[in-house]
Amino acid sequence: MDRKSNNGIDFDLEAELIKIAAEGVAKRHGLELKRIISIYERCPDFGFIAPVLVPFESNLDRAIAIMGKERALQLFESEDLYKLAERVSLVDDINLSSDLPLYSLDELASVTDDFMEYLLNNRMHLLNTGFPSAGFNQSPWLHYQLSNLYHLKFPMGIEGPPREDQARLKGARDRLFELKLAILKELLRSIKTATFANLWEKCLRLLTEAFSAEEAEFFLEIDRLFFIGYDIKDEGSADEIPGLDRAGGLTDLLEAIGHYEKELVVGTFTSTRDALGELLKFDEMNGPRLSVRNYFEAVDYPLRDVLDSALDLFSSFESKERDFWEKYKNRINHALQNEFYEEVVTRVKIKRPMAHLFEPQMKTFSALFKSHLETTGKLPRVFIQNSEKTEDHDEYVFHKENDFWTLIYEGRKSPGLKDEDGLHYIAYLLARPNERIRVFRVYHLDKFESGSSADYIKKMSKKELDKENLKISWLDDAGGAIDPKAVAQYLDRLKDLREKYDQADIGRKKIIAREIQEIDDELNSSLGPDGCIRADADPNERARSTVTNSIRRSRNKIKLIDENLWRHLLRIKTGRYCSYTPEKPIPWKI
Repeated sequence: MDRKSNNGIDFDLEAELIKIAAEGVAKRHGLELKRIISIYERCPDFGFIAPVLVPFESNLDRAIAIMGKERALQLFESEDLYKLAERVSLVDDINLSSDLPLYSLDELASVTDDFMEYLLNNRMHLLNTGFPSAGFNQSPWLHYQLSNLYHLKFPMGIEGPPREDQARLKGARDRLFELKLAILKELLRSIKTATFANLWEKCLRLLTEAFSAEEAEFFLEIDRLFFIGYDIKDEGSADEIPGLDRAGGLTDLLEAIGHYEKELVVGTFTSTRDALGELLKFDEMNGPRLSVRNYFEAVDYPLRDVLDSALDLFSSFESKERDFWEKYKNRINHALQNEFYEEVVTRVKIKRPMAHLFEPQMKTFSALFKSHLETTGKLPRVFIQNSEKTEDHDEYVFHKENDFWTLIYEGRKSPGLKDEDGLHYIAYLLARPNERIRVFRVYHLDKFESGSSADYIKKMSKKELDKENLKISWLDDAGGAIDPKAVAQYLDRLKDLREKYDQADIGRKKIIAREIQEIDDELNSSLGPDGCIRADADPNERARSTVTNSIRRSRNKIKLIDENLWRHLLRIKTGRYCSYTPEKPIPWKI
């Protein structure tokens, strides 16, 4: 069996390579060969000592050129060479990478804000060509990552998308542009507030609203043409194609979302930037630059400890970075499989005279099936009932049975609706066609058949009024400026909500607290400081608002199950007076 070193190189071969590299350094600088070999044998990574930067120049050569022979040898003999190699590499990466996003959170927020304005200024050029009219100088990283918009300029010898796909990309630029701005807005808000809660969910909602699952897969497939063997959904890193600018497409946008969230969660670049402090500057192209050209210049630098601490901090994030990106790619895959929408188109031929009946029913069933499936994960059970009309009283039914309402219109029975106030108001009006009824009477249903709203208020006993320490300070017989019953109901509801609040979990408490606040606001607008009902608290207006909104909500629910019935119920008008005016008499069973 072949013996392998930690570098995966055969031991005998590695020894020979070390000897050759050591002989080169010793010969070039007149050094003792044995001493050089001793140093090289300590190095865990042969690449660190191999002459890779320029021909016949290793990192030891670089150190000797800057520090002198003896000082460089002492450094390589005394330091942890694994740690030294790591620090040398990081300094080179920072100084040689013009597009490294080494920003604090404030700096990242600032360049993001400027970049959004830059995109708006270049909108027409981007939509027409896929390129901006000028570069974004404030951040090479953002310019490199997101400034393009599916350009189609491929280098000679590199095959671009087929012609039909090119036309599709051009047609999608407008939507992608708006999506990019909307997501950048969410990212900027999160960076400014330094919070990442629900950031992915918000961005995913924007993505799924903009593109279907098929469109997302299409863009990711196109993005693979811009890289060598890279797919954001899989493991691996992006290898660029020489001479080909990035697409600025869906892959680049997903990477940007991941980077912003990762900096809020892990903080690799932002923490390192803060740790470097004054050691990091930005050049004329706004690329990050350290105050030393390479690590060997920093060995005798007064702030070496600060630099070492920052570089070691950066390295310490490696495992967290790896874990984050692995989980992030899993999220992307899950979203593509489960969160994006697929457009379903079914074509059915039906005779023309029946089309106007068939189409609204199919839309209703589609909406009902979609809602049930997305809520429960299962298709609803369907029972087909003969729609032939049998008895007259079964043609039109709007009737409450226990907690559900039976709805039949033109002999067709709809799925039952759960009881709510709006259905009571509708039934009350259906039973009184072509009548002009005061809204206060509808609000209290049949309580006012024998008198006005003021008569009802006057019938309330003093005990009922004093129940919650209330008193009537003013009363208008002509139409009512108070509604003691509503106040009492509000107070009962408040008591019930406060009891539920103490037993609720955190999520439920937020909902209960919101309703408590709404009721408090309503009571504050209706009651004076002494607990009296204000003279200007008009019960007719409250009744009008309640009845109108309740009927509207119930009608919208009916629309989902029977569009024809919904259209007929538009004959109900609300306001200070309510009415139901059918085109022809209908024998409703209420």
